[in-house]
Amino acid sequence: MPIYKKYILEDLLLINSLYDGATGPNSAKTKVFYSKLAVIEVCGWVEQSLDAIAERASAGAVHTRTARNEKTEAVKRTYGFDYERNFIRMVSRLTGVHALDRMDAHLTSRGERHTLLSLLSTLKSERDSLAHTHVAGTTRTYTSPSVAISHAETLFPILRGLYSWACNERPLR
Repeated sequence: MPIYKKYILEDLLLINSLYDGATGPNSAKTKVFYSKLAVIEVCGWVEQSLDAIAERASAGAVHTRTARNEKTEAVKRTYGFDYERNFIRMVSRLTGVHALDRMDAHLTSRGERHTLLSLLSTLKSERDSLAHTHVAGTTRTYTSPSVAISHAETLFPILRGLYSWACNERPLR
């Protein structure tokens, strides 16, 4: 499954429009809900994108039913999008450390590794914070959905580049 930004941007733009249009006595609370939803949506898109990259990178190396089942389970059992704890482990499991090394070198050579790690870390921290709080009685500040849009716009070319790399990468045999 290729990586697209059209659908996530449509959703985030709708959420942002609803956020901007929130009025009335509960508008502050409504805006918090939309802010939280935008972060959850962009995080889900990132996680699905990383799964697609890992699956594509291993596409040519999986030939038996046992290997296909293992691949499916490896992706299914990977919850989250932390670069080291989730993505690297999944890619290594599906493609081996040699392909992982080449992927990491690809990111570094394009100057994208730091940006990817930084944004994934930022999103993970924000998502974790949002997931473990509720709105009632909080005075915490929340980023507007436009920040999630910016993150998606920044991440898209990096994720798309990794997917293209995975499409062209030849697995070890």
